[in-house]
Amino acid sequence: MSDFRHVAPDPLVGTVALVGEAPNACDYAEEIDACDVVVRLNRAKHCGKAGTRTDVLALMNIGPKGALMAKSWRVSEQAIAARPALWFVFRPKWLAMARAKQIEKHGENPARDAYMQDHTEALHKSVGALPGVFFLPADTTRNTTATLADFGAKQGTSPSTGAIVAQFLLAGSPQAHIKAFGFTHEGAWHGHPWNAEAAWFDHLCAEGRMARKPDTAAAR
Repeated sequence: MSDFRHVAPDPLVGTVALVGEAPNACDYAEEIDACDVVVRLNRAKHCGKAGTRTDVLALMNIGPKGALMAKSWRVSEQAIAARPALWFVFRPKWLAMARAKQIEKHGENPARDAYMQDHTEALHKSVGALPGVFFLPADTTRNTTATLADFGAKQGTSPSTGAIVAQFLLAGSPQAHIKAFGFTHEGAWHGHPWNAEAAWFDHLCAEGRMARKPDTAAAR
């Protein structure tokens, strides 16, 4: 990790587009590009159709998803070409300690351990070694998990990248107005507490702390 230039971001202000991976984000391309800051998640696979700007690229750098993005699930070339700031969800040093504690407590378990494998270096190379890397604070995921538990998340589930980044923005950029695009709170992997995440976003929108396009609460 010594070749990484760690750059902690200043608190964001103005409107921040948090762009998920659902295709309905494509209906809001102009509104996304009109935001002051555009944060895209993981593969940013609708970049181009869901707006063209990418100021921040936030990547899940562990587990099967991190491995796939580093190998076959390539991140959008258009998003990479924008030379965005790069945010990784997990800090490698924290992850190494957490894995060691898990192995000490429960022993080796390849199936379980795969979800804690660190793919930061491979991901960094796969996106062209973008300059300026930031690792989200170690307590961000823990705080997201605790918040989602209040909205019905079951023990043992893991928050999605979008929920974790939303938590970081809410805590670290209180003056920003977050607009979430491309969030249907559905997915193929059942390890995320989708219903709890939907309920949390509904709550944030009702409080005026976030706007979600489209308003998927109305469809439930």
